[in-house]
Amino acid sequence: MYKHILYVFTALLLLTSCSSKDKANTIVSGLAVDYSGKTIYLSKVLPSKRVLVDSALVDTLGNFAFRLTLVNPDFFEVSDRPTKEGVVIIASPSEQIDITLPRGASWRSAEVKGSSGFGQLKMLNDSLLNFRRRLHLIQIQFDTLKYNYRYDSLRRVLKQSFNDQITQYRSFLRNYVVQNKGSLSSIPALYQRFDSVSYMLNAKADLRYFLLVDSILFRKYPESSIVKAFHMRMQTVRYQLNNQKLNKESVVEGSLAPDFRLKSLGGDTVSLSKLKGRYVLLNFWASWAKTSANENSQLVEVYKKYKPYGFEIVQVSLDRNLRELNGALTPDMRQWKHCSEFRMWNSSIVKEYRVACIPSNFIINRQGVVVAKNVLGKSLYDTLRWYLVRPYLMRRDTASAQTTVLENTSDQ
Repeated sequence: MYKHILYVFTALLLLTSCSSKDKANTIVSGLAVDYSGKTIYLSKVLPSKRVLVDSALVDTLGNFAFRLTLVNPDFFEVSDRPTKEGVVIIASPSEQIDITLPRGASWRSAEVKGSSGFGQLKMLNDSLLNFRRRLHLIQIQFDTLKYNYRYDSLRRVLKQSFNDQITQYRSFLRNYVVQNKGSLSSIPALYQRFDSVSYMLNAKADLRYFLLVDSILFRKYPESSIVKAFHMRMQTVRYQLNNQKLNKESVVEGSLAPDFRLKSLGGDTVSLSKLKGRYVLLNFWASWAKTSANENSQLVEVYKKYKPYGFEIVQVSLDRNLRELNGALTPDMRQWKHCSEFRMWNSSIVKEYRVACIPSNFIINRQGVVVAKNVLGKSLYDTLRWYLVRPYLMRRDTASAQTTVLENTSDQ
């Protein structure tokens, strides 16, 4: 009882000690006795990453508190390590959120009060766990009935039951999104998975649900980080769907690559005509597109391996601003040219090359002709080796053979 009174007093003290200049309007406080004397962390949750916002030292009685300045609701996560999954909450302006972590419990099982959206998040998570549990039970039946003489007929029944469960749960998610379209919890509902790689809803097949949520949330909470990230994804999906023909109509292999003039981050002007005589990989990407950003580590190795053969990389970013782009560039990536008009899909070079998705790339030979496009992974290595290393090896072997012939002739 004494601990609880002291905890309440601590929270009130935090509230009343704010000066008139302190704009913090949301308090996230709680009790975590197991972590007394340790540091816990508050991170903002984005679609593909967590961003550390603050840390707090838990006092000897287990109390902790964070103060936030919020304009719109956002997703946050509290855990004992920045990289470890914890309890996810929706924090809104003026809320006083109380998190209690029972002894021996994990952060994900913490009790949360005062968060208007936490109940919805918990319900969604519990529904997903129950759905996965039902699928698992069906899978167990599959495995145990393999040697039953009626296996074929039972298999059909179980398969139908498996598919029915998926259909019903998808219907549940769609109904949830429609009924809660103005809540941030509709975003995780759209992106639930039934395994590590498969989403329950599809951004193309279920596009109207995605667009419904985007149209309402972006108008309602334009300053929310998660809403802005979701809106950007929807812009990309709209662009790709509206321009599906672009992939077929884009600059084709064997055609002359359109010249361009763009200002690089270094301040100089980059143009294809200046790079004539070299092989150029023209790569389109964006820091906000995880798939394209993941390709950058491979580009570092590709550049290191093929630069001695007269190879250059020009990366065109579809980022919104310089801060986003600079934040995504590693020192190794700064070895080659980076350009951006910071107009995303409206960039002139994107329209010139008719790029409909990212990552996209074009390999341009020494004469300015496109010899390959959209080659990723191992195919990129193999293609560059074919055009850059193979001619070198052929010239070397030819020269060696000619030298051998001359030596044999002189011996005679």
